[in-house]
Amino acid sequence: MFIVSPIVKLILKIATLVVYFITLLCCFGGYVPPEILALPSVLVLALPYMVIATVILILIWLLRKAWIISAIGIITLIIGWTPIHMNFPFNRPHEPVADAVTFKLLTWNVAHGVEFTKPDDDDNRTFRAILHEDADIVCLQEMKNFSVKAIPNMSQELYDSICAKYPYRERYDAHDVQIFSKYPFTRMRQAEDHYYPNARFARFSIEGHSFMLCNVHLTSYAIDPKDQTVISGIRSPQGLEHSLKNFKNTVYHKLTTSFPLRSGVTKNLLWNIREYRGPVIVCGDFNDVPASWTYRLFIKDGFKDAYAETNMFSTATFYNNFLFFHIDQIMYRGLIRPLNVERIDIRSSDHYGLTAVFEFI
Repeated sequence: MFIVSPIVKLILKIATLVVYFITLLCCFGGYVPPEILALPSVLVLALPYMVIATVILILIWLLRKAWIISAIGIITLIIGWTPIHMNFPFNRPHEPVADAVTFKLLTWNVAHGVEFTKPDDDDNRTFRAILHEDADIVCLQEMKNFSVKAIPNMSQELYDSICAKYPYRERYDAHDVQIFSKYPFTRMRQAEDHYYPNARFARFSIEGHSFMLCNVHLTSYAIDPKDQTVISGIRSPQGLEHSLKNFKNTVYHKLTTSFPLRSGVTKNLLWNIREYRGPVIVCGDFNDVPASWTYRLFIKDGFKDAYAETNMFSTATFYNNFLFFHIDQIMYRGLIRPLNVERIDIRSSDHYGLTAVFEFI
């Protein structure tokens, strides 16, 4: 084992303690209302990365038999266990109860059907994947018009196949979000009138079991492709300086502006569905991560995270320009149970899709 001078060792220990401290700030940033202070909500975005960094540092110091600095790191993880567990669950898929009624849900921010990684492809991989997944209900975000002309590389054959599989669809009044379904559903317009356009509230009945579905696209960060290069642009000292300047002047401002807006929208959404006594599923592009303020508002209202209930370890549903965040969620409450949640690993949109199988209890 190589020898480290006492001064260098002291500097490394101080840097490690700083990492531990930032990790704790990330853990508890979701407890602070963004209307009061938005910076803690920004820190929550980095929570999975800071946890991984903390674990790596603990292992390194354990190998060097530095017990005290290692113990401080372990205590850090113990103190922040609840928010850490929200990002790193330890569950697995469930088996359905005998004769249970089940249904499969798909949610995906499809970015208007634009192909991100294979722009020259002559087929629309997003909608081809939707057809292949064969979900009973499909919730789409960033999807204004479903037609051959409006969606890039949408063939007539693919369009007709989707229409045949999902005869119940919204056609003319969709604003950013749409629902396709094998089952008939009833729009709950009264709830939408008190909310905002980027949501669809619907009541479903499947084999005698009713539930409410909310397909949402919560307030965006409004981060454009140029802003997203804040990470990928770091290739030199000059690139680092430019990225930090870009983050400070543009990205940070957009982040801190969006969090309070999203908080207000989420409270309004939850207020509208609070009195509904049956099972409820809220899914879509939340633009926020586990352990965030928005996420906690759902948990406080009795919702559970379908992904966390059926999976192990963290995931990312947004991946563009080296920015990896789990911002697409499937929340549920009531007498239903998720059996599994899987990610659709196709990089056609800038988001991955999610599928979930539920059973009625």
